[in-house]
Amino acid sequence: MQATYLLSFVLLTLATLRLPPAFSLGFTVIDITFVLAFLGMTTGNTSIRQDLGGKALPLGNPVVR
Repeated sequence: MQATYLLSFVLLTLATLRLPPAFSLGFTVIDITFVLAFLGMTTGNTSIRQDLGGKALPLGNPVVR
């Protein structure tokens, strides 16, 4: 699924090459983000998922009205 998003944003980046450079630059930044996320997921690097979260909190009681 991640590869699908990467492919679609790369195609969008190619489509924006005829527009002003700010559009292409913005989509290029998004492409780089997806490439790094894709590489992190496919190489099995789980430290990125663990570093972003804090201490686990209990879910608590459900709200019932």
